[in-house]
Amino acid sequence: TEYVVKPLEIEQTMPQASNGTTDCTGAGLELGGVSLPDSSEWVDPASDLGTIPTVTGPPKIVSGEKKGS
Repeated sequence: TEYVVKPLEIEQTMPQASNGTTDCTGAGLELGGVSLPDSSEWVDPASDLGTIPTVTGPPKIVSGEKKGS
């Protein structure tokens, strides 16, 4: 029996162009005075999450419905 797994979501990361904006302008595209952003101001969101809580039992709510007593 053959099984196939279909992803529900797919993440795609675009590679940085080797020549920066010259690849775009060489293709006849213009930025029109808009500057491209960079990642210099990016902060890892995991750094502000705090400590991970200790899980002591099964979940009390599953799919919006209360489980157990």
